[in-house]
Amino acid sequence: MSPIAIRPATSADEQIVVEFNCRLAEESEGKQLDRPTVQLGVRAILSNPQHGRYFLASIDDRIVGQMMRL
Repeated sequence: MSPIAIRPATSADEQIVVEFNCRLAEESEGKQLDRPTVQLGVRAILSNPQHGRYFLASIDDRIVGQMMRL
């Protein structure tokens, strides 16, 4: 099995971060989030690291998880 690689998310990762955020809310809280609103928030964070930073975990170049650090 390949090791897990962790890297900072970039603006190119915006859609996967939005998707993961929406899935997390649905799975953990049963909530359907408004995607355009989530996208605005993700874009704001990705464009300004002072607001926070996303990190992505991948195995064999397949994104398998994410985290955000404030």
